Amino acid sequence: MTKPVIKMFLALAMVCVPQLPVLAQSGPSYEDILAGLSDPERWLTYSGDYSGKRHSPLAQITPENVSALR
Repeated sequence: MTKPVIKMFLALAMVCVPQLPVLAQSGPSYEDILAGLSDPERWLTYSGDYSGKRHSPLAQITPENVSALR
């Protein structure tokens, strides 16, 4: 191979290889979107659901045990 061809392949690899982790990530499935917060341990969006309430019905952290958090 000639130097320009090698440089072209290296440049292509430098652009494409960092994109592989992004392509490997999968988003929520259609069933997950329809289910919403039926599984409260798995938030589909930043706010938990599409209403934006940011509330979780989980009860692991309570006013009584919050002082034990580090």
